[in-house]
Formats: sequence, C-alpha cells, structure tokens
Amino acid sequence: MYKSTLCNPTPTNPHSTESDIKLLSSFSSQQIDSLHIPQNRVEIEQQELIALATLTKNNSIEWGLKRIVSNLALADIQHKRGVNRTRIPTSGKAWVDHEDIARFFESQSIEERKATQMKYHHATNLVTVRCKKLAECTHKRKETEDLEEEGKLPKHRKPSATLREEETRLTKLILEAQQKVEKFEKHLQDLASDMVGESQGLEGENFVGSPEEEITSEFDEEQEENLEEGAGAE
Repeated sequence: MYKSTLCNPTPTNPHSTESDIKLLSSFSSQQIDSLHIPQNRVEIEQQELIALATLTKNNSIEWGLKRIVSNLALADIQHKRGVNRTRIPTSGKAWVDHEDIARFFESQSIEERKATQMKYHHATNLVTVRCKKLAECTHKRKETEDLEEEGKLPKHRKPSATLREEETRLTKLILEAQQKVEKFEKHLQDLASDMVGESQGLEGENFVGSPEEEITSEFDEEQEENLEEGAGAE
C-alpha cells in the first residue's frame, strides 16, 4: 500500500481518501521509481496510518509490511533518543574541547576562591569585633567588682556575675569564629594547590608567581592588621 500523489496531485481534501490509495502492484516501474520514500518519523508514521487504514484482517502480507514500517519508525525514534542522550559524540568534532573544559573549571575555581575569601574576611572581622567586646566586658566586670566591694554599685549597672557569664559566652563565640577562620584558610590553601596542579597540566599557560604564596601573603597582611587593631583597642 502506498499513498499515490500521481493520481491526485492537487487533492481538495488534505486527508487521505480512497482515490489517494492504490496498490503497489498497479504501479508501473517508472511510477514506483518516482515514489517519495519517507525520510523522517512523521512521513513514516503517515505511511503507517495509511497502510493501517486499508489493511484487511486476513492478509498476512499486508500486516507484515505494516510491521516493517512500524519497525522503521521505532528504529528512527530510538536512534534520535540515543543521539539526544549522547552528550559527547563518539565520532566527528566534539561540541566541547579541552580548552572549554579548562576554561570552565578555571572560572569555577575563581568563583569558589572569591566566595571563600569573603567568608574568611567575614570570620576574621568577627573575631576582631568579639575580642574587642570581650575586652570591654572584662574591663566593666573589674570595675563592677570594685564597686560591689565598696557597696556603691548603681542599680542600673549589671552585676559582676552577669558580666562574667557574658565573658564566657563571648569567649565561646570567639573560639567558634577562630575555628571558622582556620577552616576557610585551609580551604583557600587547598584551592591554591588545585589551581597550581591544573596550571601545570594545561599547555601554553604560565602563571607569574604562585597563587598559594599570594594567598599566604594576604593572610599575613590581614593578621598584622588585626593584631594592630586589637592592640589599639586594648
């Protein structure tokens, strides 16, 4: 079965009719050679529906042809699914090359390094602020203890016991912040070592200086600034 476009080249009805359907045995060899061969899934399914609409129940040959058309359509669908699921082609030019991969991971490392540096600076500033608050709290506690011994403590002032609890709380918070600083510092050092390893594996790329040394120098400068601020606060 085949839909003949030769017998009705300009049909008024876009859908298939009886006049559009002819047996292949009624075609001449020239007409068979000029028939359009389905090229995609839509055309294959169209021929499948035409054949299915004209099949008789007891004709095994026609049903065999219908099965062949169905298998062709199924193979086309499976092939397209396989192509869509293949991220990197096994033949031809790849859609992503070594430079794209290196550029992607380099950008990811830079973004991660910036985010970690921001967290490190925040944790460092937090330690400085809490150390300053702890020093002020300790100074107030000593003054309060002296006033309590003399019996001259104003009613609006906190007692020394409350200030001592505040000192304990601030000490605990400072310890937690220092642990975060050490954690972020180690993470930055790991990122620096990873960047050095990747740069050695890439061809034609040279780094001026070591990223690890750069980060270490930044750490030293920040620690010196923090020490100076802490000394000024005291």
